[in-house]
Amino acid sequence: MEKINSEKVVIRKSNEQIFLFLSNFQNFTHLMPSQVTDWNATDDYCSFSIIGLTDMDLKIAGKIPYSKLVYVSGEKAPFDFSMHALITDNGDRTSTVQLHMQAELNPMMAILIKRPLESFVNSLAIKLRETMDKK
Repeated sequence: MEKINSEKVVIRKSNEQIFLFLSNFQNFTHLMPSQVTDWNATDDYCSFSIIGLTDMDLKIAGKIPYSKLVYVSGEKAPFDFSMHALITDNGDRTSTVQLHMQAELNPMMAILIKRPLESFVNSLAIKLRETMDKK
């Protein structure tokens, strides 16, 4: 199992605001990096393609209000994975967010896909900060 963590980002919003934003995949439109195409989303499901990599889909599998969201791979994903969004209230009208991904990758796939997944997860975290700070 490969573990991938985004950088921690500090966002000038409450943990509740961030949690509600991340609870709806339609908001993720603002977070997708340029290599994502064919984006489709409902409140709790999304599917997309990553150019040069693969088709993916995610669904929301669990929520702990204002502190954690759990996303899991769907049927289109070529490997099983989960991603957790951990949200910490900093107490000063800011929150810290970090994304944790765990992916079931065989050794060959890990060589090919780990770095693009790291880039993808970090991009999501950074774009989340940029998007939320503008709101």
